[in-house]
Amino acid sequence: LGAEYNVKPYYLSKKTWRIRKIVHFHGMKPHDIIQYWLGGKCSDAINFLCKAYENEPYLCKSLQYFAWAANDMGPSFIYEYCHEHFPGFVAIAAMCVDFLRILAAQPTLVGTSCESHLKQAITKQGLNPQYFSNIR
Repeated sequence: LGAEYNVKPYYLSKKTWRIRKIVHFHGMKPHDIIQYWLGGKCSDAINFLCKAYENEPYLCKSLQYFAWAANDMGPSFIYEYCHEHFPGFVAIAAMCVDFLRILAAQPTLVGTSCESHLKQAITKQGLNPQYFSNIR
């Protein structure tokens, strides 16, 4: 396949991102990234990825592409996705839902950081963003 059909969140080529058709979450999945940013730990198998790629310039955009696609799957898909991946963690699942819905609602691509969108999702749950040290 051509690179445009296999772009990964950590690819740095502006040209590849411009022509991308598919974003492939190789290793870290959207819920892994969200879990890490909200203070959780990534599994041992991908922990090095979570730390190595936390400042990648296209990571937030990759999550936004996921949010747009998830939103297109129907009104309950984002809710089901987050609650499936964060069972028993009601507040984390709710922040995940809010965060992905915030990203999905943006009509244009977000910048290189998801920080303001994460803080908005955290605040919506009545929590203080300063207690979430992994936010990027």
